[in-house]
Amino acid sequence: MALFSCSDEHAFHVDLHEPGSGQTFSIGDDIHCDFGIHSNSELTKYTIDIHGSDSLAWEYSFESPTSGTSVDIHRDIPIPASATPGEYHMEVWAYAQDGDSAGAEVHFNVIQ
Repeated sequence: MALFSCSDEHAFHVDLHEPGSGQTFSIGDDIHCDFGIHSNSELTKYTIDIHGSDSLAWEYSFESPTSGTSVDIHRDIPIPASATPGEYHMEVWAYAQDGDSAGAEVHFNVIQ
């Protein structure tokens, strides 16, 4: 897991608890996505993006508004039957009213 931040002055960060790096899922499984967002500034939204290294791979994109300065998110993401087995990359980003952003990423595998 890697953390990114455009600015450290607000201690803005995303704690990605699940999925774990290198975790393996089967087609048809749900990915349990659990993370916390913490900021000193008012939050506006978060995004979840999944893409594979293969151009035929399954892609997922989700955006949701949020508010407050600290939130915990749980989202189950189903892996569709049409997904291609392989390595995938998930990025979770959070955005604040002051224009700051923070993110976390993880790699996982999808098998038949």
